Amino acid sequence: MKIILPVSFFLFLFIQVFGEERSSFTSQSVQQKEKMITLHLINYSWHTGLIIPVNDFTIKHIPVINYFKDYDYVDIGWGDEEFYQHPDFDLYLGAKAIIYPTPSVIRIEGYHLEIDFIIDLSEFAIRFDLTEGNFIKLSEFINQSFSSQEPAGYKITSKQKNGKIVFYASSLKYHLFNTCNTWAAKALKSAGFNVEPTGIITDDQLFEKIKKHGIVVKSDKKKRK
Repeated sequence: MKIILPVSFFLFLFIQVFGEERSSFTSQSVQQKEKMITLHLINYSWHTGLIIPVNDFTIKHIPVINYFKDYDYVDIGWGDEEFYQHPDFDLYLGAKAIIYPTPSVIRIEGYHLEIDFIIDLSEFAIRFDLTEGNFIKLSEFINQSFSSQEPAGYKITSKQKNGKIVFYASSLKYHLFNTCNTWAAKALKSAGFNVEPTGIITDDQLFEKIKKHGIVVKSDKKKRK
């Protein structure tokens, strides 16, 4: 006897087989899209930096981090060559740095600490969750700030705390309108945040311009709300 199955039966099978595959594919795509890299913008005293986790992905895209591969996080900042590397505050060097363009360095410090402890050491901290694509754009900006972009060619200008802090020569010039806070704003702009670095000179200005784009996890100054 010939059995004729209704069209609705085949339609049901089609939906069950291909619908589940599409659902699985969509779920995987969402998971991939949701994979984020978390970093923090921190400030204390005369320093502003980006706290970046140390892992295979960040090392791949910011090769200099490989030097700090045994640490949990790195703090990457940028500033005037002489003032930044001086162990104490020096008014003359500070004034010199803003009067006219001067050579600069990138400062990287490794941390064997949980992120909460690093935040406790700062005056303010703002959290940002970046897609892998936006982190790659950020890493390109950071890499281009070095005087050499080849890992073997990074020029180390000095080390402190037994190598826990390393300063590298930068290709950029430091001056009143291009400070460590300007550099941080440019870095975050490169990562896709709608912030205008022009006019950002102080840490207060940076905080006010960038806080709406992230999550403020610490702010010690009363005027910061």
